[in-house]
Parts: sequence; structure tokens; C-alpha cells
Amino acid sequence: MAIKIEAFSGSLKNALKKSIDALTSNKILNDIGKLAVKLVRTRTKLGKGVTRNGAASKSFKKYSNSYVKQRKLLKKQGKLAGTPNRVSLTQTGEMLDKSLDHTIGNNKVTIEMSDGDNEKKAEFVSKDRPFMNLSKAEIKQIEKVLRDAASKIFKKELF
Repeated sequence: MAIKIEAFSGSLKNALKKSIDALTSNKILNDIGKLAVKLVRTRTKLGKGVTRNGAASKSFKKYSNSYVKQRKLLKKQGKLAGTPNRVSLTQTGEMLDKSLDHTIGNNKVTIEMSDGDNEKKAEFVSKDRPFMNLSKAEIKQIEKVLRDAASKIFKKELF
């Protein structure tokens, strides 16, 4: 004779399923996507890149002298969004401000360029100045948002 106890059955199992569904809802994933885009934009405009997800952010490699001269001319013509010497990957601002976006699907968020021209530009720029990754500090910020959301959801569903 034996007594069997299922760890996750009945109302607890239902509450956990509801909690997981809520945690992977489009609303929460959208909030995470918006935050990730904001973090990448801000860091990049401050002149820092990340070589791989989870790595520390580092200052970008400086622009060449000839490119700085070209940017100074663009600035005089009113065609430069940033400053000539500052490496912020913003000439017009279009790549980061208009095209960097997020999509949601299959319980995940993808950060990407929303148009092909800027996707090609981002790939080219990333060879010397990688920026399409999240730093360890940025990942921690996103994890905190998820933990806070999970805490609220679990309190609502389980207690």
C-alpha cells in the first residue's frame, strides 16, 4: 500500500499554467522588446558597443580621420544627426531611431532592423563596431523587469 502525491496537480497546476501564460503574454514581451530597443539605442548613441550577448559594453573604435572630415562637411550642410568626432553610429539617425525595432513570436522577442537597407547598413557597421547585442548589465535590467512581472503574476495566481 502506498500514498502517491503529485507535486503539480489540480488547482496548483492550473495556477502555474496561467502564470506562465501571463508571463509570456504579448503585453509583457512587448514591454521587454521596447526596453531592449531603448537600451541598445541609448548605449549605441553613447558610443558603446557589445561584441556578444552578455559581454561588457566597450567604447567603439574611433572613426578614421578621413571619415571625421566627411562628417564635418555633412554637419556644415545640416545632414549629420550627431557630432563629427563622436562615434554614435548616427549619420542621419535613421538606422537607430526609425529602423531598430522588435517583433514578438513564439514566446520570444527579436530585436532587428525593420527595413532591408538599414539591415545591410547595420551588418556593415557591426563588422568594426558591433552593437546588436545586449550587455550583461542590459540583460540584468531585462531580467529585473521579468522578475517583477513574475512576482506580481505569481502573487495574483498562486496566493
